Amino acid sequence: MPLPTPLVQVELIAAMDATRAERQAKLAEADALLTDIDRYLFEALLLEKATVPRSIFAVTTKELTGPLNTERYMATQLEKVLPFTGIVGNAVELVEERCVPSREGANDRWDWIRIDDIPNQPWQVEQLRTVYGNEIQGVLYPIRENDILLAILGPTILNAKFVLAPRPGRQTVASPEFLVLRCRPGWQPEAVLWILRMKLYRDIM
Repeated sequence: MPLPTPLVQVELIAAMDATRAERQAKLAEADALLTDIDRYLFEALLLEKATVPRSIFAVTTKELTGPLNTERYMATQLEKVLPFTGIVGNAVELVEERCVPSREGANDRWDWIRIDDIPNQPWQVEQLRTVYGNEIQGVLYPIRENDILLAILGPTILNAKFVLAPRPGRQTVASPEFLVLRCRPGWQPEAVLWILRMKLYRDIM
């Protein structure tokens, strides 16, 4: 198999290096924008900067809901910097409706939002997997436009895999690695989404 001449190879390497540098610059710019949004929200919501949670602290007996381990209750320290009397449940309801596409529409086409198809720090759902119902295993969430899809596993929370559901073109479902939150009247899905995406809230989760 023939190879390019040494001169062409050098030119290819230079072009690849330039492309890689441009990509790194754009990624850095995107990271800076995300950091600026966090900073803006801190100021707009009159939040205090959260301190690093202590490894030794006190909790009340009514706060105990499971195993006695430090990590489970560290969030209580972070929640104390929030100057709000309301809770997330005042703004959204947890969607608990489920469906089984393989049973309810085995020969129909479904749009399927999978957490593995969503990049880290996403701006929106960029990829829908369209498959027949019999290709989808298990129980999933049927979703509506502007439902908030909230990652529930540690790494995906840290990577802020939280998005708004797009306008559905057909029956659309989300994988069970998400919680599905639906805003109550008077609440803007975009605003709630970006507040929950803040590092402070992700640390609490």
